[in-house]
Amino acid sequence: MARILVVDDEADMRLALSNVLTRTGHQVSEAPEGETALATLAKETIELMLLDMRLPGMDGIQILKQVRQTKPDLPVIMVTGYG
Repeated sequence: MARILVVDDEADMRLALSNVLTRTGHQVSEAPEGETALATLAKETIELMLLDMRLPGMDGIQILKQVRQTKPDLPVIMVTGYG
């Protein structure tokens, strides 16, 4: 299965997503904000990123722009709890 990075500042959301993904056989890494997410991408082989749009510091769009510079083919799913 896939190696997935879940990036969300809400610990409950990271836990919920990680639990569902792990139960279906995926390996999951978590990051509470952009700096940790980018560091994880630099040291781990990630095949998919679930990225919250609203994060402290860098928002999801800023993180996505940096990810596209180093890993242009990485699939990224943007998520938000806001309308």
